[in-house]
Amino acid sequence: MKPGAPVVPRWAELRCALVETPDKARSNPIGTVEGFDMSAVNVLMPPANVRLNCTSGSTEQRSQPGSALAKDFHAEPPFGDDIGNLELISDGGRVNGVAQWLRLDFGDGNILENSPFTSEESNWGRPLTLFAAPLDTRPGQIVRVRLRRIGETLIVSHVASTHQ
Repeated sequence: MKPGAPVVPRWAELRCALVETPDKARSNPIGTVEGFDMSAVNVLMPPANVRLNCTSGSTEQRSQPGSALAKDFHAEPPFGDDIGNLELISDGGRVNGVAQWLRLDFGDGNILENSPFTSEESNWGRPLTLFAAPLDTRPGQIVRVRLRRIGETLIVSHVASTHQ
């Protein structure tokens, strides 16, 4: 490539939304052991390899999507942050994870977004990160998540929840 050559896509961002999905999405979660609640240990478990298919009706979207970790490929490397915080506003109800997908901007209004909440089929996996424990939220409740990209791995963790 030579300087000034076009880069495709020119912009990319991670999209996230709160979800409720069946508990079976987590492989062997830890619960109560000998009378002690050990569910907090679930955060140390490697995430299950879960791909979303929200059109099946088993997963419910619980917030509007938010954007994080944007990359501007016309900027100087590393093109953007690899660590970010995101505030998602719950619609209310049980929340046990965050759905993630990509939004790519190819320029001239050409956008590709592989949201798991649309009926469009996609060959790209749409990952889900489960929280260590589910949250029972009220409408308008802010759920803060921290996102960190390390190489090809994305780590999403629940940080805090507050009421608006």
